[in-house]
Formats: sequence, structure tokens, C-alpha cells
Amino acid sequence: MKVKRYSNIELLRIILMIMIISLHYMNGGMGGALKESTGVNYYMVRFVESLFIMAVNGFIIITGYCSINKQMININKIVKLFLELIIYNVIIQIILVLIGQIQFTIKDFIKNFIPIWHNSYWFFKIYIVLYLLIPFINCGLNSMDKYRYRKLIIILIFTFSIWDSFVPVKIIGGNGYSITNFILLYCIGGYLRLHYQNKKEAKVWFFRYLIFGSLTFICLFVPIIKEGSWNYYFIFNILSAVCLFNAFDKITIESNFVNLIASSVFGVFILHLSPYLLNLQYKIARTDLFWNSKFILIHMVMTSIAIFLLFTIIDILRKKIFSMFKFKFINNIKMLNIEI
Repeated sequence: MKVKRYSNIELLRIILMIMIISLHYMNGGMGGALKESTGVNYYMVRFVESLFIMAVNGFIIITGYCSINKQMININKIVKLFLELIIYNVIIQIILVLIGQIQFTIKDFIKNFIPIWHNSYWFFKIYIVLYLLIPFINCGLNSMDKYRYRKLIIILIFTFSIWDSFVPVKIIGGNGYSITNFILLYCIGGYLRLHYQNKKEAKVWFFRYLIFGSLTFICLFVPIIKEGSWNYYFIFNILSAVCLFNAFDKITIESNFVNLIASSVFGVFILHLSPYLLNLQYKIARTDLFWNSKFILIHMVMTSIAIFLLFTIIDILRKKIFSMFKFKFINNIKMLNIEI
């Protein structure tokens, strides 16, 4: 059965991916803007980061919203994702070796066949764990009424988010790069689908998103919190993700073009985070010329959109080429499917 794609949510996926590319533009070890910019530029970049830092949270909320009613997950989906990662990184390594950009090493070649070995794919590793848990999580969540579910959300938010946001001695820690944060966000997405009636207009939710993003920025100047406000589990980042999701939930749009572009978001994710390309793409974009330029935000947006569009085109072409081949053995992997 083909799953219906809601263009408003698919458009949000696209925007979230562009936000992530922009976050890496700002990252001190990638695009370098946060490390090298000074004065007004530094605070402008910090403010934009405060608005965009919720992007990863947004993806997991979408997952919870779209998957809460699933009773079974398909292992062949995971296999296909792994193959995508392997194929892209092997091809990228070969191309860069041939054009003299990198040296060929057996270790790197082998690592390409174990994609979770690459630190840049931390999201993929945790997402796979979450994906495997979906039927079990759904079994518990769907057995609850609205009020029990709400109590669970309150406990999870306090334990996994609020405490670690403001108390120096952490319960969970890990900056939100953890399965606990993903489970919290998944449960929130599921609650929005099952029990929440979104009655407010999109502009109200968007305004709230800006408020919570601004609070994240303000926390930079609060000594006890400081840069901890850019952790994924930070309460304002979770709330801003919820608000942006609800804003797009109120948008009515049907577009096959949007759906097509959004279907390549994971391909863009793989290409963008490839260990061979992650820093290279920002060097090509010459981000160093704009760290202290008055055009830094314009350059950041243009660079992020250009990277997204380039990798989208590559992924669409890849899918068209692969559609000529029949990988029946993958589609027949059913004995390992998890069903509750």
C-alpha cells in the first residue's frame, strides 16, 4: 500500500534539511562561521543558529506523527538505507581519488561498507534504533487514553528536557544526541497525531516558533545555561520544533513537485554528511570570505539552498538509474519484519 504524502509536511522536511545545511555552515569545524566571525556577525549567526537548531527535533516529531499508527516496520527499508549510504560513499571516494582530491586507503574503503562507523552519521545510527522500537513504542502509546498519554509526555519532558536544560547535574546529558531525546520527540509527534486538535492559525504558531528561538538565543547570556541552550534536548528547542510543526500542519498544500523533492531529503542527508564532502562543500563555497562580511546571511542562505538543490538533482538521477534494476531480494526480506 502506497503511503499518502502530505505536501505541507513534505515541505517542512525540505526546510528542515536546508536548516541543517545552514547549521553546518555555521559550525566551527565545518563552514566555520561561529568560530571565525566576530562582532555583530557573530551574534547574527548565533541568532540564526538559535532559530535553526530545532531542525533535527523537527524530523523526529514528523516521524512520530507519521508512524504512530504503525504496527509493523519493514526491515527492507533499513537495508535500502544502508545500501544507499554504502553506494554513495563508495562512489564519492572513487571519484575523489580519481581527481586527486584524496588518497585511497583500504581502511576508508572498508568503512564505507559499515556506514555507521562514520561519526557524521550519528543521526542515522540513533534513528535506526528508534525505527526498530516503533512497534513496541506504539503498542504502549496507542493503549493509553489522552490523559495518560499527556501525563507521560509531562514526565518525559521534565526528565529528558527541563531538568537537563537548567540543572547543572544532568540526568541524561549527551547534548540530545541520544535515543532518549528521540523517544521523547517521537512521543510528542504521536500525541499531536492522536490527541491534539490544532485550532490556531499558522501565523500564531510561527510567531511562537520565533519566540522560543529567541529565548534560546537569550540564554546565551545566562551564565548557568550559556551554550547548553543549543543542545537538542533544551526545552526551548523542543518547543520551537513543536510550534514550527504545528504551523505547517495548518498549511493546506498539494504539490507533486514538493513531494518529489522531499522524497530525496534522505539522499541529500547522505550526500551532505558524507565524510568526503562535508567540509569540501563549504570550502568550494568559500565561506571564509564571508565570516566577517555584511553579506554573510545572504551567502549562508544561498549556499545552503544551492547545496540542497545540487544533491537533490543527484539523488533524483540516482533513483531513476536504479529504477532500471530490480532488487527483488531486498523487497523479499520479510521474515525479519517486526510486528506487534
